[in-house]
Amino acid sequence: MNNLGTLYRFEIKKILKNRVTQVMLVILCIITILEAIVPGLSVTRDKRDARMELNGRIIDDTLLNEMYQNIDDNGHSSTPNNEKYFGICCLEQTSIPGPDNVLADYTADDMYRAREEQILGYMDDIELSDQIITHWKEIMKKTEKPFKYIYSCGSLFLSQGLGVMMLIIMLLSALCLTTVFTIEYRQRTDQIVLSSRNGRKETYLVKLCAGLSVIIASTVFATGLLTVLIFVIYGSSGFDSIVQLSSIFSAYPLSMGQFIIIQMVIMITVVIMYAVFAMVVSIFTKNSLAVMGMMFGAYLFGELDVLSDKAGNISFLRALMPSYVISTRSLSEYRMLNIGGKLFTIYVASPILYLLISIILTVIGSMVYERGQVNGR
Repeated sequence: MNNLGTLYRFEIKKILKNRVTQVMLVILCIITILEAIVPGLSVTRDKRDARMELNGRIIDDTLLNEMYQNIDDNGHSSTPNNEKYFGICCLEQTSIPGPDNVLADYTADDMYRAREEQILGYMDDIELSDQIITHWKEIMKKTEKPFKYIYSCGSLFLSQGLGVMMLIIMLLSALCLTTVFTIEYRQRTDQIVLSSRNGRKETYLVKLCAGLSVIIASTVFATGLLTVLIFVIYGSSGFDSIVQLSSIFSAYPLSMGQFIIIQMVIMITVVIMYAVFAMVVSIFTKNSLAVMGMMFGAYLFGELDVLSDKAGNISFLRALMPSYVISTRSLSEYRMLNIGGKLFTIYVASPILYLLISIILTVIGSMVYERGQVNGR
């Protein structure tokens, strides 16, 4: 047992002493800091203070009529002080289709009705089953109307930052963990390792655990750093706002805080899959660049916007990709996984899928690694 503990610590040190790992960890920290600071530069302090003036107000006819008196027909503010109506105006402009519609012609009920009609119309366009549409109708009833306005600057920046962080974590896995097994092959010491006392399952599992430990620890640190910076710079306002204020056509009855917690939980399952994929597939390919190419290709597939939502299973597969699920775009994803008559959203299906892939890859990798001891080169 002590030997395994020593091997575990040795593998972690080997990963952390890798120059590429050190560079990637520095980049991860820099990107995390920038993701907290840079988005705020697009919104000045004066604008943020103005938009927070209406915090806690109900978006009803009273507030809309007040807004109509301070904006023109196209929703533009006539004075800097009217910047506070920005979020509400954006909600109404997006909910009511048509570029030439005069906002003042619509009541709050008209706005909420038009928003739901657009959601249901989109569900019909992508040919969702009646069972799924009925399910979403029941879910949408749980979102209280009229909406309460809360300026969600900090929570939105945190949510977006987590999405960018996933790219760096993927690159960290692809660049730094693929050498855990391949370095022994390149240095022609793999047969010596495999022939040692703990050269079979023990070495394989210890190497996997070491790689997982580094990636999970890096993710937790970066997530914690980003969260602290967001709270320090922008405060805690916005985490109790409904997601519809940031993703207008979302049907989920969630607050931004709840969505961010979902993101963080999914992130843990994603980094586990990334780490396992990078290490296990490198056993097959014996090539770090090949693994990195596969992982980056999968990431880009999740980012593709050219795929129509009517593209069936291929389009739904893209919706299950980590880069898509983590982003705020997923809040407007209505397709669901139907298993035995039970419906599952992508927030339930994707982490289970990621863990299942990780387990399957771990088992396959174990068999291939042990076979290498028998067959040699």
